[in-house]
Amino acid sequence: MVPKRGNCAVVQDKGVASIRRKAAGPGVNSIETDHAGSPVANRAHAARIWNQWLGGKDTFGVDRLAAKECAALAPGIVDAVRHERKFKARTVRHLAEAGIRQFLDIGVGLPLSESSHEIAQRIDSQSHVAYIDDDPAVMAYARALLTSREGRAPTHIQADLSDPQAVALQAIKVMDDREPVGILLVGTLNFVTDHDDAAALVRCLLDAAPAGSFLALAHLSDQVSGEQMQQAIEHWNKVAHPAITTRSHQQVAHLLDGLNLLAPGITTCTQWRPEQTCTPPVDQLGAVGRVPPKRVTTTEAQASQTAASRSPSRHIVPQGRHRLTWRTSTMSSPGGASSIASSSP
Repeated sequence: MVPKRGNCAVVQDKGVASIRRKAAGPGVNSIETDHAGSPVANRAHAARIWNQWLGGKDTFGVDRLAAKECAALAPGIVDAVRHERKFKARTVRHLAEAGIRQFLDIGVGLPLSESSHEIAQRIDSQSHVAYIDDDPAVMAYARALLTSREGRAPTHIQADLSDPQAVALQAIKVMDDREPVGILLVGTLNFVTDHDDAAALVRCLLDAAPAGSFLALAHLSDQVSGEQMQQAIEHWNKVAHPAITTRSHQQVAHLLDGLNLLAPGITTCTQWRPEQTCTPPVDQLGAVGRVPPKRVTTTEAQASQTAASRSPSRHIVPQGRHRLTWRTSTMSSPGGASSIASSSP
């Protein structure tokens, strides 16, 4: 048990306890309010901790405190988060240059620096990005700040990431099944601690995605920091929410099973097509994989044709617990991505 003093936990580790005393300052034990004047919970939040590590200002005392404590236990976690964001920018740019014109950015977090739609729309101003998160406060920030002045306006969707079908259903509503999509799960599955649940979310999205789509995944690991990272994770789960976990190379490979991985495969995200050479490894695995063409049996094809003839309207058809079919949306994206569906990874 971690003993309490006022509203603040006192951690037994001397280094963390020292930081808590120095960083707390005035107001940490008092009731803090957000911009709307509503009380802020005494437990730190992942989106705000990430924002702190990325140099943002949308944090409260409890978040800054947790960020300092976790970084004291595993100093490499800050670099891991920062390089995760750089990996995301590189993958969006790479996919946009390859012809992808629609993206699902799942678990977007608090807006900071360059966002996915800004990167994609530098390649094509009509690129469409749908931002998905399950936190209402995060989505409020996203709707206010993630806008486009000249290009196509992004879509903002609040969906429960613990319900894979709900996420896929929401995504299907705004995507065009005639074009492949770039699915971004960057720093998202860290917060789906059950491995079967994480795998179900990935499977549901991939089953629904058109052939030629891509999945970009970045996940916190302990391959560099080892025990230090595990200590930071244990502490995080005491003072912050939602809970967080690391995954090994093998576990990440399981999540990406069935995809055609682009070179260099699963690697520390600093070494996935870096803009600079000699980048040291960090506790963040990254990979990008392409959805292969789906194999359709004669029976499935006949059933699909029969269903289409009976119901020509545009709609979503569930096909099993984790099988959803992408149907043409009324919100279509412009052409230009189809060439990638027939290209090799």
